[in-house]
Amino acid sequence: MDRSCLNRAFSDERHRTVYDAIGALNERAEPADVLTVERELEREGALARVGGVQNVSATTSSVPSRIDFRASVRRLVKRGADR
Repeated sequence: MDRSCLNRAFSDERHRTVYDAIGALNERAEPADVLTVERELEREGALARVGGVQNVSATTSSVPSRIDFRASVRRLVKRGADR
C-alpha cells in the first residue's frame, strides 16, 4: 500500500506524525519500537508535538499485533475514505 495514501487516512495530526516517524525508521531498515520511535520523533523535533514520551508509550496498548496489521490498515484506509 502506498504510504502517502495511508498517511492521509489519519484524522489526528499527532498520529500522522508518529506514522511518519515509523516510516522513516522503516526506510532506513531500523526497527520501529517504542524507544526507537521516541528517539526518531525527538530527532525530528516532533516529540513534544505528539504529546511526549507518555503519549507515545500509551499508544502501544492500541497498536495492532503483526497478525492483525493488514486488517487494521484496511480499516484505517476505509475510515479515511469515509470521512
